[in-house]
Amino acid sequence: MVDRSGVQRVKRSCTAGQMVAAAILMAIAGCGGAESSTGDATVAGSVSQADALSSLTIADADEKARTARSVVSNPAPVPVSAPAPSAGPAPAPAPLAQTDVIRVSRTPTGLLSKPNPVVPPNQGGSISNPPAPPPAPPPPSSPGSNALGLVAGLDAFGTRQLIPAEGVDGSTGEWLNLGAGIKWRTAGGDWIDDAGTYRGKSCANPVVVTDTDSVKKVSWNVGGIVGKWKTDIRTNQGIILKVISPGGAIHVSTKEGSAPPTLEIAFDDGSKLNLQPNVDTVLTQYSTAAGKYPTVELEPNWSGLLWFRLKQQDLAKGIASAKLTLTTTAQYGAVTICAMRAGGTVADQVERTGGIANSYPGDAGLVSHPGVHYATDFSGQTWKTRIQSAVVPTIVTSSEPTANGFTPLAGTNSYARVLFKAGTSYGMLATYDFTAAVNGGKEVDEAYLRYYLLVGNSFKSNIQLDGGKLPGLSGNTSICGNGGRSADGRCGWSARMTFGRNAHSDNELRDQLGIANYVYHANQGGGFGDGLNLSNNALGSLKVGTWYCIEQRVKVNTPGIKNWVDGHLAQSKTDLAFRLTPPYDIPGSNLGIQKAWFDFYYGGTDLAPQDLYFYLTKVVIAKQRIGCN
Repeated sequence: MVDRSGVQRVKRSCTAGQMVAAAILMAIAGCGGAESSTGDATVAGSVSQADALSSLTIADADEKARTARSVVSNPAPVPVSAPAPSAGPAPAPAPLAQTDVIRVSRTPTGLLSKPNPVVPPNQGGSISNPPAPPPAPPPPSSPGSNALGLVAGLDAFGTRQLIPAEGVDGSTGEWLNLGAGIKWRTAGGDWIDDAGTYRGKSCANPVVVTDTDSVKKVSWNVGGIVGKWKTDIRTNQGIILKVISPGGAIHVSTKEGSAPPTLEIAFDDGSKLNLQPNVDTVLTQYSTAAGKYPTVELEPNWSGLLWFRLKQQDLAKGIASAKLTLTTTAQYGAVTICAMRAGGTVADQVERTGGIANSYPGDAGLVSHPGVHYATDFSGQTWKTRIQSAVVPTIVTSSEPTANGFTPLAGTNSYARVLFKAGTSYGMLATYDFTAAVNGGKEVDEAYLRYYLLVGNSFKSNIQLDGGKLPGLSGNTSICGNGGRSADGRCGWSARMTFGRNAHSDNELRDQLGIANYVYHANQGGGFGDGLNLSNNALGSLKVGTWYCIEQRVKVNTPGIKNWVDGHLAQSKTDLAFRLTPPYDIPGSNLGIQKAWFDFYYGGTDLAPQDLYFYLTKVVIAKQRIGCN
């Protein structure tokens, strides 16, 4: 955001660090070797842990701290553009001025770790010049499949509310909630216009704010928006204020300022409900969250976002009217602003497809299906007979105490408790090796890996936790493809999954954890793997204490990778090359899929600051789509 006033303002205490969003998807790497096995994690067999790690070609200990979105940890000072706007070139940036207005240079210099802004100029949401429409939602499933129809604004589970945030891991032009790992469906924000169209242009009550160089109040009729919330409060993703005029800008006071925004809801019985926003921020084209500042700026490429905490019962009575009021403290040309209902982040129709597990309730007998390589629910000791293990989790039953957020999964009585003991990095380390004689003796070109995962409530912490790795499919990594050894299409590759950092304690969705793919591939951007978020319909955001069915499919060399969460397609990437044309650097390898890598690893370079728990069960590796039951 640019302060065009050039006026010295009252200083407030803030740091450049406040401008940097905490990474949700991880400091991925290892941190100094395997920890000696303590607590739940035990070393398998008589093989030393160091030898076992070596035999599994693990290079976590060599990786440097890094996030999947390359968010810088120590940014350069944010440049400031102080003069009033002009048609000429932008002035040279000045050092950061710690004022009461958040001020960010028009260029990403010193702010972004990536060279390009998230939302390019003239692509960020001006209704007069809208961005290209997003891909159409999947078509309704055929009668033979299990289709789940949803109201716009609800997630694929139909239970969670998608809530924005402010602060270092809050909302940006790319992220609805950075800390929870929930992206907007379209960069620049999602809204439903007054005609009910996703990112449409219909605005029944535009408000013109004239340039009077004065402090004044501005109000919008938002009765239609609040009426939608009354129908289903889960559609409350907030209100987006869109500047639809081609130019101009205004500064507005936030809830941290001297004149907070207000929402006044009048009911048919004459009573009123007056609210201040729990979230009020601005969606810039930059990858960093705007933070908490007393004054923010609205202009054609930077929309305001306000969210008010409401319960369904708060809107039980008939609504007569609803009025949103803001105070503008400065104007730079006349602007026209529309109040739009934030929403549409989740498609109206979410396709849910099945697999072979549909024919095996509770997975009973699934292991006998000809398309299945391996299946276990961790009952007994047989699950280890075809798995090479270095760090083994503790096997528990449905009587496991609930203190860690555990709840039993219907139809299952055996689970792997994966514990990151405080001061360690590994919770589980094992592989299913396709090239082992007992598993077929050769690499495969296509495989599916499915498991049920529960995130323990220890991840809902006031401590800022690091991210880490989760199970996924992989090629041979003896030469490259993990540990900071970049892939080149001839030496190896990997496609493990990851979990991100927990949201900050003031984030409304601090009980959710983002997951993604972490992929070393032939056309990756740097030495470390690329983090690929499971962003479709917010499916990559997992609520602690809840079981999720996670499935990954890799095929070489279509190329491609797909993910499903609870049967819903969460990601489909078709532009990844895992191998190029031979010859390959690994003797005897065709750079196919060599292993399913059960790698639960914490870090970053940091060790787990407290005991952290995952629970795992119903693991299946197959030749075809597995699905959930």
